[in-house]
Amino acid sequence: MATHSVVGPDGFNAVFYQRCWDIIKHDVLDAVQDFLQGTPPPVSFTATSIALIPKKLYYIVLVFHHTWLCLSETMSGIADSTRRLHWSSWNRLCYPEEEGGLGVRSLSDTVAAFSQKLWWRFRTSSSLWASFLKKRYCKRSCPVSTKIYSSGTSQWRRMRHAEKQTEKLIFWSLEKGEVCFWHDNWLGDSPLADLVQLSFTSHEKVNHYWKESAWDITKLQYVLSHDIIANIIMVPFDEDVEDKPWWKESSNGAFSLKCAWNALRVVVGCNVLHL
Repeated sequence: MATHSVVGPDGFNAVFYQRCWDIIKHDVLDAVQDFLQGTPPPVSFTATSIALIPKKLYYIVLVFHHTWLCLSETMSGIADSTRRLHWSSWNRLCYPEEEGGLGVRSLSDTVAAFSQKLWWRFRTSSSLWASFLKKRYCKRSCPVSTKIYSSGTSQWRRMRHAEKQTEKLIFWSLEKGEVCFWHDNWLGDSPLADLVQLSFTSHEKVNHYWKESAWDITKLQYVLSHDIIANIIMVPFDEDVEDKPWWKESSNGAFSLKCAWNALRVVVGCNVLHL
């Protein structure tokens, strides 16, 4: 062991232990034996942290644990007369209380819900922020069919990764027909692109298939089968009203983080605490 490579919990490095071992060895061995027998360690020792120090600059440290976490099996039974603590996975506790959890939310699920909120606002609002992103990334195409470029901003890439799951929960109430004919869900449970196999790339709007305030049957027959056309011509619209988005998981059609979180998380049917 290099003399200056390791710093102990008391602040001394390896050279101290090497040169003074004959003096301190009995105290060190007694401390180790006491710990293995269940004697509570000093508070200063349990408060220290263990981290992997990278050899390269700007390297992401992936492992970071407290000492008590690394030694959980030993420290859970500190004394013979004390009952051992019961440990449970944190992931099992991130559920509502009625499902056996502690009523806290997983951070990853919360971040995913906020990502869905960003995509919802991008698709449904006419704010300056949404208009800027549409002009920059979706100028000539439908937002849903736009490719994910590595040169985009981190926020845009984050939104695009949430796009697939979010679009499944958005339904467009057809009015003015400004939504994408193939890639937006305005017909029923899924967009037309999921019902037919497209042999071409198209970003046409729904109102492209209208003629004199009615569905243009001739245009529809060029691209769709008769059974799908029969469902389409039953959809009403109003050219003087803006298309309205609906969040399918909420009763009033409005987006909420609670509904988004409930839709993306794993639901367990248990009413007993996981131990």
